[in-house]
Amino acid sequence: MGGVDQYIQYYVFQHKTLKWHKRIFFTMIEMLKFNAFRLFLASPHHQPGPGKRPSTFLKFSKGVAAGLIGGYAGGSVRKGRPSLVPVDDRLTQRHLPGSFGNKSWCHVCHMRVKNNQQDTRRQTKYGCLDCGKHLCLPECFTVFHSVKSYC
Repeated sequence: MGGVDQYIQYYVFQHKTLKWHKRIFFTMIEMLKFNAFRLFLASPHHQPGPGKRPSTFLKFSKGVAAGLIGGYAGGSVRKGRPSLVPVDDRLTQRHLPGSFGNKSWCHVCHMRVKNNQQDTRRQTKYGCLDCGKHLCLPECFTVFHSVKSYC
């Protein structure tokens, strides 16, 4: 093998499997990667500068993996603990007003009257068809889809 086994013995796919072709496939992939590494070292464009050490097979393998992954992972990593309360779809998605066949109390007006923030509530046949809520147009519809705590 010319030393290929020595280099790839630490990186080869070693999981137990009943499918013999998987083991051969991943060993062949590692051999191809090692041969590419040797060609990389022999290339005149990739020679280390004075006082620098040549790249290792591990660094090369990580570079190949990062190149294959590309922009598919880690693009917009959110920091911190994820929120326990999911964000409502009404605040993030685009909803359009529509007309219901029957009249009912406006959801926002009803909640505001219930919490003593408003004196009267109104009936309307308009609202958001996606949310299934009757809402006064345009005030309550806008408030319901833009403010988290509307009442």
